[in-house]
Amino acid sequence: MDLELAKIPSGSQYNDTISQWYSKTFNSVNSLSFMINEKVIRDKKIIEHIKPVIALYYEDKFMKNVSID
Repeated sequence: MDLELAKIPSGSQYNDTISQWYSKTFNSVNSLSFMINEKVIRDKKIIEHIKPVIALYYEDKFMKNVSID
């Protein structure tokens, strides 16, 4: 997804497209987190592989782009 985001030119006319990609990223990370928390994914190797990715996306993408109401 990061590669797709990098292809989008900067400018306010692309804000909707960028927002959609951030939403897809967040939804993917959220789904993986849910499956791990609900024990749908139980393989320890997979969990240990996915955890850093989830944390990175959360910190790098979500926290930098979340709007504070």
